[in-house]
Amino acid sequence: MSDLSEMNTYKESKIYMGFPEELPPHYAYEAVQIFNDCGAFPELVPNSGIKTDKNSGIWLQKGEVRHDIPFFGEENEKLEHKLQKREIYRIMSDFTGYISPWGCMTGVRPAKIVNGLFNSGATYQEALEELEKFYMARSEKAELAVKTACNQEAFLKEQIENPKNIAIYVGIPFCPTRCLYCSFTSHPIGKYNKIVDKYLELLEAELRTVVPVLLQKGYNIESLYIGGGTPSSLTIDELKRLFEILKVFKLSDTCEFTIEVNPENIDLD
Repeated sequence: MSDLSEMNTYKESKIYMGFPEELPPHYAYEAVQIFNDCGAFPELVPNSGIKTDKNSGIWLQKGEVRHDIPFFGEENEKLEHKLQKREIYRIMSDFTGYISPWGCMTGVRPAKIVNGLFNSGATYQEALEELEKFYMARSEKAELAVKTACNQEAFLKEQIENPKNIAIYVGIPFCPTRCLYCSFTSHPIGKYNKIVDKYLELLEAELRTVVPVLLQKGYNIESLYIGGGTPSSLTIDELKRLFEILKVFKLSDTCEFTIEVNPENIDLD
C-alpha cells in the first residue's frame, strides 16, 4: 500500500498520510492536527513508507499527487523534525487551501519559542521575522507572541532570582467529550465517571505525600492552578471533595488560585 494512486477505490478528494511505523512520529501528527480546524485531518496509513538516507518514510497524498517528506540533513534531531513538520504543514496547506493563523506552530506556549530565540541573542525584530518566515505565522500572531514573551521576561527573571517560589498544577483528566486536537491526558466523563472517586483518592494520597516535602524544603507556593481536562465536568460533591483535598497546600491569602471551567457545564452552585 505504498502507492495509493494504484488503488482506484480511494476518492481523489481524500488526503492520506503514510509512515513507516505503527504510529506516526509525534511531530508529524502535530502538523496534521492543525487541519482539524478545516475538517481535513488525513487518513493515516501505518507501515507504508520506506526510510532511506534522504527520505523520512513519511508521505502525503491527495488523488494522484503524492509528496514524500525528505530528510533535510540536519545533525540536530530537533531541528530536523521542525523542518519536516514545516514541510508537512506546507503540503497540507496546498492540499486544503487552509492557512493557520499560527502557521506550523502547535502546542499552548508560542512564547516559549520566542524566549528561546531571545536566549540565543535574537532581537525583537529577528524574533518576529523567525515566527513569520520559518513558522509561517500571521504578522499579528507573531507580534502577539513576541509581546507576550517580553511581558513574561520580568516574571522569568524573578523566578531565576527566587527559585524557591513555585506554581502547582493539579490535573483533572476528565472532559464532557474528548476533542480530536487535544494533546492533554483526558477522558470523556460519561464513560469514565466510575473512576473519578478512585482518581480523587489517589490524588489525595499523592498530595499528602508530596506537599509536606515541598513545605519542609522551604518552597513557597505562589499559585495553584486546577486544569484538565475540564475540572468543571466533576459533580458538585466531587468538586467539594477536591477542594477539601487541596487544603493540604495551606495556601496563603496572597496565593493565586485558578480553576478551568467550561461555560456549558457550570451553574450557580
